[in-house]
Amino acid sequence: MAFRTGIDLSQQILPTEPEYLYLPEAGVSLSLARAAVVEWPNLELRKEAITLIKTLEDELAGSQRQLLLRSLDDYSMFSRQAVEDLFGLLREASA
Repeated sequence: MAFRTGIDLSQQILPTEPEYLYLPEAGVSLSLARAAVVEWPNLELRKEAITLIKTLEDELAGSQRQLLLRSLDDYSMFSRQAVEDLFGLLREASA
């Protein structure tokens, strides 16, 4: 699921299942997560998480400010650990 054209997600009915993550200020959340990820001691997890952050930042390039992510979607090229750890950081950053 991708929103790339400035869709205001705050005006939508969004899923509430735990695998979904809504980032109302996605750029801020990604910046905060990046700052934490660069401190991770595991180099492989750090590389994967930074690559995933860059991928998510690309979603914001078309005027999209908010993101709705699902941890089970489209992240098969990343380890489950990297995805789960990054989503944990993003949840904290968006709270």
